[in-house]
Amino acid sequence: MKILGNRTHLIEKLITKAVLLGLFLACILLSVHLPAAMASTENIAKGKPVEASSYVAPYSPERAVDNDLNYTSRWYASGEETYWIKVDLRYSSIITGWELTNLMTDDLMNNGLIVSPADFKLEASTDGVNWSEIDRMNGNTKANHTKTVPATRARYVKLTITKGNNVNHLWTSIKELKIFGTQEIDLPKIDVGKGKILNTSQKFQYSLDSSNGLDGEWIDAKEGETTGIVFKPGKVFIREKANPQSHKLLIDIPEPSNPPNVILEEGGGEDEYVLKNATEQMEYSLDQGKSWSKVTAELAAGAEKIKLYSDTDGVMVRVAATEKTLASKTNQLFPAGKATISSNLPLVENTLDQSEITVQLSGDSFKSQELSSDDFELIDGPAGLIVESIRKMDNRTVTLLLSFNGTDFSQDHQLKVKVLETATISGQELLSVNSLIVTAFQTSSSVTLSQDEEIWEGEEDGKSIIVSVEGNLFMDTLNAANWKVLNLPLGVSVDQIIRVGPHSANIVLKGQSIQDYPGDIQNVSVSIAGEEFIHPIVGDKLIASSGFLLRSIIDYSKQIEKIEFDQTSYKLLKDQTVQLHVFAVEQSGDRRDITRFVKFFVQPIDGGNILVDSEGLLKGITAGKAKMVASFGLQSAIIDVEITELIPDPDPKPDPGPKPGPNPNPTPEDKYINIVSPTDGNERVSTEINGNKLLLNKKDIPALRNKKIVIENSIANGDMLIIRYALAEKTANEMDAPVIIELKEQVKKVVVLYDDQPYEYFQPSFNVSQDRQWMIEMNIPIDPKSVNNDSLSIINSKGEAIQLTFKVSDNNKVITLIPGELFRSGEIYILTLSQELKTPASKPLKVPVRMVFTVQ
Repeated sequence: MKILGNRTHLIEKLITKAVLLGLFLACILLSVHLPAAMASTENIAKGKPVEASSYVAPYSPERAVDNDLNYTSRWYASGEETYWIKVDLRYSSIITGWELTNLMTDDLMNNGLIVSPADFKLEASTDGVNWSEIDRMNGNTKANHTKTVPATRARYVKLTITKGNNVNHLWTSIKELKIFGTQEIDLPKIDVGKGKILNTSQKFQYSLDSSNGLDGEWIDAKEGETTGIVFKPGKVFIREKANPQSHKLLIDIPEPSNPPNVILEEGGGEDEYVLKNATEQMEYSLDQGKSWSKVTAELAAGAEKIKLYSDTDGVMVRVAATEKTLASKTNQLFPAGKATISSNLPLVENTLDQSEITVQLSGDSFKSQELSSDDFELIDGPAGLIVESIRKMDNRTVTLLLSFNGTDFSQDHQLKVKVLETATISGQELLSVNSLIVTAFQTSSSVTLSQDEEIWEGEEDGKSIIVSVEGNLFMDTLNAANWKVLNLPLGVSVDQIIRVGPHSANIVLKGQSIQDYPGDIQNVSVSIAGEEFIHPIVGDKLIASSGFLLRSIIDYSKQIEKIEFDQTSYKLLKDQTVQLHVFAVEQSGDRRDITRFVKFFVQPIDGGNILVDSEGLLKGITAGKAKMVASFGLQSAIIDVEITELIPDPDPKPDPGPKPGPNPNPTPEDKYINIVSPTDGNERVSTEINGNKLLLNKKDIPALRNKKIVIENSIANGDMLIIRYALAEKTANEMDAPVIIELKEQVKKVVVLYDDQPYEYFQPSFNVSQDRQWMIEMNIPIDPKSVNNDSLSIINSKGEAIQLTFKVSDNNKVITLIPGELFRSGEIYILTLSQELKTPASKPLKVPVRMVFTVQ
């Protein structure tokens, strides 16, 4: 390191370096007394509100008016052409002098150099807008600047610094700014609407209940302004605490005015409303007066709407309080309320007595007092049906218990419920917007079959046949012995019968077909004995024989255009495994992953051999070439596969020639081992090769002193080793030591991944094509708006992001990642799904996901 001989240059270098490192120079206060000619020695700037052009935390402008001369209590700013600091003296004041205490370098160098500020001026203002200069200084070299000025009336003072310090202009800092003079305390002023009294000090008291300024309760005022006062109609007095006879009436607050004549009208959109006749002097509340919003000009003109959802108890409107008046009385407005009705069980003639109906309100609420059956009417119900009693669930929900005397009826009824005005807060009478069918007792019943998903041959186990009954009800408990299912494929049988509801049951299948379907199976039939139904049926059983389909591979293969592999060819190492996919291409162009249905056949060529399982996991067995055939029904596809012993070095080193002898501890150059760290762990952990060992060393920074390196996982593939690590809390007795990993002789490349949070890792994919597009299939729909380069990303071994475009399937479950350029041959990439990827309900992934892949 070269040391400069010029001391001034050295100081300038040290100052600049301190700024860059975020360190700040210590300083010493040189005390200078005010001259005797100064009219007042009271520092009227102490503790007053202050703001500045900028500051560097924690050196905020408040530290310049705290009367603390320690060098840590100062204002500090940097990087501007001009700096300023402004003080609000609170009251009109007569300024007679001022003092500026500057920052020095004595604490570091003991050379007495003044470093801030150099050129500055002091200005005064009565309104904070128009300024007059009352003092100026250029080329300051003193520790303190103290000066008497002509008496000046002002409320605001501003110090403007045009040269931050006398060494350079990179920053500025001052310890203390004092303003000397006297303050003209204004008479306190009241603001009823904001609940405060302005221009107060601790010498004042006020009363909200005094009748004449002498009696009543008196409360001490606060310095500057007194806030949080709850005003009420009547007189408000103020007086000096030391002189009770000095009382003065501030205001006589009138009673609140009548509520405004505002009308709530529908605004055209769903749940949208307009406040007709509202003005900008009004305010409204959507939470029963807990919070209030100002009526804007747009809202008053009808251009802006308010939203009243089903759980909103109307809107409250009032004229807002002013400086001299309280808010008016409140007008509570309700939208046109709605009532809906529902029942957990069907309403059937022979079980109608003691049935229950739930009534749900929106845009209105039930009154808090006890409700009775007289508050409700049944409309268009059968004769003999009445409301017996009421059970209130919450402010918007009640349950009606029905009573029926058994009067016979032969036609179904569309039952509605009327909520009378005696039951609602708004006083509105509400007729239910929907009706419930009250079914007349019938003996004609039927059952139908359906399904909620496609069922393919070989995947029957655990799937369900949905059985629905019309004109009858299933018993509460079903007996599987009373159910028969015919024409199921060989190997498939009934596991259990599950009652879903009074009109629905599921037949759960078990087992899988042991032979290929000759075609789609559409003749599965279900026979159910009469004992399974509440009401008698005609005959001894009900039968359904249509509506259920088992999909055949052979039939589907006739309907598609072709099948194809996810790549044009495969290259892999011996013993390497790769997940392949086969897709059916439909006539519309849509692709469906059919890998699980495909049968694979391998034809070795040139000694190459591979294994592929039923899930499409491909493994290299012997080096050479082979062809692989995928068969799906009447369709097939063929692809070339090449298996190699080792991937050649893309950048081989020249042969160095014979060596004098074996080196028992080869250097990194000897082994040509390349370490890549695509993730951002390098700033925390260093990696190096020592002989045949990989060393991971935690860096010596404060944030890591209580951390240790934990190896999460390692995967070897040919000449590549992938290592994942995380940082965890270490115990008090654990010593810092590097993590050492022995490397096998064939390792040529090490990929080190830092897991900054828990990740789920997909199996790595090796030697993909340069034009590879990744297709990610989710098990639930995702929000297409969350699919972007923040939620899905690919980075290379240098941590550089690859620009991607995306395609989302119609069902929002499949995302295709399309790179903006070809992947580089021999390169390593990381694909990441972050928790920015969300469902339509804004729920993120449980954990982010990563996958490592290499390019052939």
